[in-house]
Amino acid sequence: MKKIISVLICVLLTVSAISFSAAAVTEPTITVTEAEAAVGQTVNLSIDLQNNPGIVSMTLRIAFDSSALTLTSVTDGGILGAHNHKPELSNPYTLSWANDTATTDFTVNGTLATLSFTVNQNAVQGWSYPVAVSYDFDNYDIYNKDSEKVRFTVVNGGITIKKVKPVTPLSELKYRFDNNGICIIGYTGNSATLNISDTYIVDGREYEVKVIDESAFEGQEQLTSVELPRTLITVSYYAFCDCKSLKTVTLWSKNAQIGNAAFGCYRVSGKPVGLVEGFTMTAYDNSPAKSYLLSKGLTFVKQTKPVGKGDLSGTGEIDSADMVLMKKHLLQAQTLYGDYLSAADINGDGSVDLIDFVKLKKLTTKIA
Repeated sequence: MKKIISVLICVLLTVSAISFSAAAVTEPTITVTEAEAAVGQTVNLSIDLQNNPGIVSMTLRIAFDSSALTLTSVTDGGILGAHNHKPELSNPYTLSWANDTATTDFTVNGTLATLSFTVNQNAVQGWSYPVAVSYDFDNYDIYNKDSEKVRFTVVNGGITIKKVKPVTPLSELKYRFDNNGICIIGYTGNSATLNISDTYIVDGREYEVKVIDESAFEGQEQLTSVELPRTLITVSYYAFCDCKSLKTVTLWSKNAQIGNAAFGCYRVSGKPVGLVEGFTMTAYDNSPAKSYLLSKGLTFVKQTKPVGKGDLSGTGEIDSADMVLMKKHLLQAQTLYGDYLSAADINGDGSVDLIDFVKLKKLTTKIA
């Protein structure tokens, strides 16, 4: 236990050593954090107190769209003494701290409470659902030891629902097993969009997609956009040749080798010499994909989204730049949102904290 505490203290010292400038909040403020989650996921929002001038009692009402969000648990932050929160997890929900006999004001800042929400099935992808705090100033919902009303500014937050692209089912893909993974050899579907998953389950076992075989999607003229997984190590020659309507490709693998005429080409007199007009590929910088595109005169778009946990900078790698971003986020100097916030949640518990910082440090130093 002492070792763990020592590690966390060292982390705190390391984090606090960073210099940064940020706009300071000077007025008493109650802030609801923001988060992003997919349908069916559970995510935590915290209600935080800043610049507390001193209070003994506070009552807050939390409103949210119960058709999209379900409040599943509430954890008190322990900074305002005894509480009498509403036992039913209903909408609106009431948080209440009452210390009428206190002779000294609570001046501490920090997390008042943490609320866990599950995103309901009928939540609309791409929509943001506010979680709003309110209180009645005139009704003495917040006051100090001298029974004086105290006013706080409220900054509301909420939950944005992730847009999830439908994944191409394995039943529409022809495949074989290769190098202990899946090699895609053909396509039997007719969709204009293709989104190949990192993994598929076959006979109860999960396999990574490693290879797109030669000519696997050649001549699929209905394809307009393709998204390929981060697990790929090879896209073989002619893989998407003669796909004349295919204009948009996103490649999540940083190191996949690209075969001749794999993308953006069509045959002229039997030879893959024509270039598809308007073809673009989003891929990582310094990748084989970029070299392929530049050699063909095709448009390269730099990939800036995280490839997975720990890749906070969206470079496709985990390095010191990710550590800097994590430190800034913990110090509230630069806030991570969306995919970048998800990438920072290394242990997947719905929040980004010192435990994630320690785990990220291990990843960057290659410690298991």
